[in-house]
Amino acid sequence: MGRPKERRLTDKNLKVLLLVAEGYTDPEIGVELDMTREAVAGHVKTIIDKLDALNRTNAAVKAIRQGVIE
Repeated sequence: MGRPKERRLTDKNLKVLLLVAEGYTDPEIGVELDMTREAVAGHVKTIIDKLDALNRTNAAVKAIRQGVIE
């Protein structure tokens, strides 16, 4: 059997998630955090997976409700 999936968000995931929750687009997050658009999209996908969310908006809502971000 495989190892359980790591669910904890990294510091970079949290920075991206905070900006997603504030309504930033991937390109805007990239500028803010000095990342490529592709890197941002990868973090967003990881966040969605780790939070078992349907999409980026659902991930932000879940994170706020679970106290992951304020």
